[in-house]
Amino acid sequence: MKRILAGMLFCYIASLFALSQLPLRAALILLLAGVLAAAAYAYARRQWKTAFWVLGIVAAAAQFFVYTALVYTPAADLADERHTYVAEISDLPYEGDGFRIEQVRLIEADGEKIFGGPKAGLFYEGDKPLQIGDRVIFTATLKLYETPIVGFDSYAYNRAKGLYLRGSIKDGALTVEQPQRRPLYYHLRAANRSARAGLARYLDGETLGLASGVLLGDKQGLRDATILSFRRAGLSHIMAVSGMHMAFLVSLLTALLGALRLGPRKKAVLVSVGVIAFMLLTGCTPSATRSALMVLIAQGAVLCYREADTLTSLAAAVAAILVVNPYAAGDVGLQLSFTATLGIVLWATRLSGVFRRPIERSRLPKPAVRLLGGAAAVVATSLSATAATVPVLAVQFGTISLAAPLSNLLVVFAVSVLFFLSIILAAVSPVAFLGRLVALPVTEVANYILTVTKAVAKLPFASIDVHWAWFWLALAGIAVLTGGYFWFRSRESKTRRKSAGRVRFYPVLIAGALLVVIGYGTAPAGVASPELPAAKSDILTYAMVNVGQGDATLLARDGRAVLLDCGSDDWSMPSEQVDAYLRAAGIHSVDAAVLTHFHKDHANGLDEMIELYRIPVVYLPYLAPGNSYYEDIAASAQAVGCELRVVEQDMSVTLWDDLVLTIYADQIDRDDENSGLVILADYHDSEILITGDAEQGDERALVDLGAALDADVIKVGHHGSNTSSTAEFLMEVTPSIALISVGPDNSYGHPHEEVLARYGRFADALYRTDEQGDITLMTAGDGVFAVALGGN
Repeated sequence: MKRILAGMLFCYIASLFALSQLPLRAALILLLAGVLAAAAYAYARRQWKTAFWVLGIVAAAAQFFVYTALVYTPAADLADERHTYVAEISDLPYEGDGFRIEQVRLIEADGEKIFGGPKAGLFYEGDKPLQIGDRVIFTATLKLYETPIVGFDSYAYNRAKGLYLRGSIKDGALTVEQPQRRPLYYHLRAANRSARAGLARYLDGETLGLASGVLLGDKQGLRDATILSFRRAGLSHIMAVSGMHMAFLVSLLTALLGALRLGPRKKAVLVSVGVIAFMLLTGCTPSATRSALMVLIAQGAVLCYREADTLTSLAAAVAAILVVNPYAAGDVGLQLSFTATLGIVLWATRLSGVFRRPIERSRLPKPAVRLLGGAAAVVATSLSATAATVPVLAVQFGTISLAAPLSNLLVVFAVSVLFFLSIILAAVSPVAFLGRLVALPVTEVANYILTVTKAVAKLPFASIDVHWAWFWLALAGIAVLTGGYFWFRSRESKTRRKSAGRVRFYPVLIAGALLVVIGYGTAPAGVASPELPAAKSDILTYAMVNVGQGDATLLARDGRAVLLDCGSDDWSMPSEQVDAYLRAAGIHSVDAAVLTHFHKDHANGLDEMIELYRIPVVYLPYLAPGNSYYEDIAASAQAVGCELRVVEQDMSVTLWDDLVLTIYADQIDRDDENSGLVILADYHDSEILITGDAEQGDERALVDLGAALDADVIKVGHHGSNTSSTAEFLMEVTPSIALISVGPDNSYGHPHEEVLARYGRFADALYRTDEQGDITLMTAGDGVFAVALGGN
């Protein structure tokens, strides 16, 4: 009966995932096919327990449509209209770079109750100390979280958290009423802040970010480049509270309660209380809730003198989350947590046995056997989790880590130590002497984890990027061939199975062939196809990487590149977008970088790129001290030995013998943050002009200076704003191709219509990242450019 229930729940989970992630028509067709397949199987095999599978599918469809009609649709109907809301602060705010987002549960709109209490994210431009449980009254026009941000689907992310609406309010437009009694959740989340504050007394920088990430799931203190390194190394899971953290906690609680000599049932109750408190402390994220529910089911089995079934517990835990919010199926953390746990349950024990068998048969000393056996178990667990999460990683991030088994073997033991030490440090932080004492090993362990992670992430093929349909063809082939193989084996007699040596060799041949296919489909462009321009030494590539409302462009040749700006106003990680492009093109070295000016949409990813690629030199405009982006860039440069050169006068830089960069210094006001550089890239008879955010005054100054501006390609200034691109300037440039880096539906209205009309008169072709994605131009230096569009 347990596995019948598990089958029904897995069908329920898969159905809700399809309904929440796929276009509705495709999802319904898929579910109908599932129902028909289950019915046909039941009829053919006379196994009517598959009727429970159909029940799971039907229940999921019914719940999805009912939830959408009763909760989501009424919330959506509130969008784009001005209402007076009564709401309650529901969680701690998200604090970013110069902004703060308050999460609220909507109670009333214009005096009418809102069914289901949908949540909204409010960009709060004020300094009132809002707390969980506070009732707030405001008038605003809310909008749906509908527009995906480049590299980040904010719609699915927020909908999975129950956040359907977003808006902006200022201090004066908000009335706050404090409750007489705060909810329990407030006190536990306050403990979260206290714990982080306790860690912050003795730790700083990325050491603090890692410790709070491992203990609380709060990785805001980590740099984007470090987060990317954790992803490449297959270690992202250590900073998302899930099964591993719950296992650490349960082992700690079990050891402490065991010392008190409590009975199994009392111990189960206290462990359950501790797990619930930890789940609430960390914010009840779907992955934390899933792992907590699995522990609670296991402890419930102890209380009832029953044995828990792991597969059923996993399915029941995830189903319980989806009952509350079916859109939670779109939460990436839950998807990774669920698939990783499923892989561990299905494969880890068997795989560990395969690895341990030769070790146990060896003549090694017993301590060595135990040590190697433990290592084998870690590798088996990591391989199982990695294999199961491949589809999720490929879809959500376009990256699969091949180094995960190695990195987990080197790091997981240290993560458990860091988890326990961080608990102790948070607990003793009020006592200065004890806090300083415990902070010493915490710092050393955290630095070890960071060092190993960054080193593993830099290994060749530590991770591979998935861009083509080859990968999905290979994945489908694995499923079909593996299923067929086991189906045929199940029909063989045991005697025949033992004698069929060729059949045993069959999976090896399949695996080898599929590895070749996967390698071809996921290898960098220069490896997979030597005919691509990126692999030819005489072809210069100019790429405008799609980072939304921002700028990140590259000049590349023969596996080497120059980076020109790296920033974005969107919530994307511009360094990740640029890194993905470089890796896909088979480029592993960035020889120099140029920053046109110190604005977020040009500069906020450059510090990460300096660290990721150890860029040897960066050319910067002059700027008076105090700019935060300059400070970040300077810190990263110091960390990797990068030279920062301030361009105070026009200069020329020659790279790769025949690429000449003429860098024009700012001609107007070098003390202004708008102070910027303009770059002319000259490759034989091909010229590309990169203007940054140069405005009309800068353009006029360059023309008056008599600067050489004639170019085949122009990167349109200021994202297509009407403050740039004057007719006088374009008459000097005479471009054939114009490129605009701009975000979709941006609040600035870029590109402006008059600018588009102007380029329609002066240029033969115009491309923009919000419509075409990545834009890649290739030239042999003869003034002729081939154009490739798409990506990101």
